[in-house]
Amino acid sequence: MNSELTLRARRGLELLAGRFLAVPDTTYLDELVDRAIESEWGNASCPASHDAFNRMLTRFVTDAYAAWPSGERLPPKVALAKAMELLRSHFAVGDERGYDAAIAQITVGEEEQCRDVLACLANALGEELSSGYRTWALASLVDPNDWELKCEIVRQILHTYRDVLPESLTGIAPTRFANHIPALLQVCLEPDQVLQNYLQTTSLR
Repeated sequence: MNSELTLRARRGLELLAGRFLAVPDTTYLDELVDRAIESEWGNASCPASHDAFNRMLTRFVTDAYAAWPSGERLPPKVALAKAMELLRSHFAVGDERGYDAAIAQITVGEEEQCRDVLACLANALGEELSSGYRTWALASLVDPNDWELKCEIVRQILHTYRDVLPESLTGIAPTRFANHIPALLQVCLEPDQVLQNYLQTTSLR
């Protein structure tokens, strides 16, 4: 075994785990929900038109990205497309799902329905932003083309966290996870959150 590679992998894993545990807080998204609700109810009930709804979604996503540590400024069209994409994959009411289901909720004109839509969007954004941060954390520490190092990091993860991983995973070849290190490490460090996200996703199927 290449001892130098092993040492690099162990050090990389140590740094990576530290960054994963330091994922920026996304609770500010809850504050954005409250702010959006207060703004909409300042003059009228929940937006009843598609245009008003789209403006609210655009502003919400724009503010969410701007307040993230990277401070990314999304163009309005990109922000709206992002909101529609996330609602399409995350929002559901009964048998209805996606953006159209969100529109139906909004046109009811009740604060509770509007809050449900924004809360769902906030949760989905939080997951996406956190996932993007983890991907960045890996890319900033490990050359994506260094296949041997990635495989060795996986081997170290499977060994270090063997007590929290299912038996079925600990015996799998590291090459299977070399391109999925963030997801594998999140399972080890945040098993409860991974399970919660899984249950939320499967409830929409």
